[in-house]
Amino acid sequence: MNKNVVIGVVLAALILIAGIQMFQLSGLKKQFTGGSPAVSAGSGESNDEMMARMHPDQVKKQKAVATPSNLDRLPNMVGGC
Repeated sequence: MNKNVVIGVVLAALILIAGIQMFQLSGLKKQFTGGSPAVSAGSGESNDEMMARMHPDQVKKQKAVATPSNLDRLPNMVGGC
């Protein structure tokens, strides 16, 4: 077989697979943004309300770090040795 024919067949197969995956992804997007029952079911509290209820100590720390007066007390190194 000619080398160019093989490359053309492989390229066509890859484009076909990419097209199929594009349609599958758009179907998933519609499913999640459409308000499916599994996603929208719950108590109705926001993420911030849940964090305040489940982890009150972490919420206080996050608020303390976020204030401009505490910028002097930030760590010097982040993620290094």
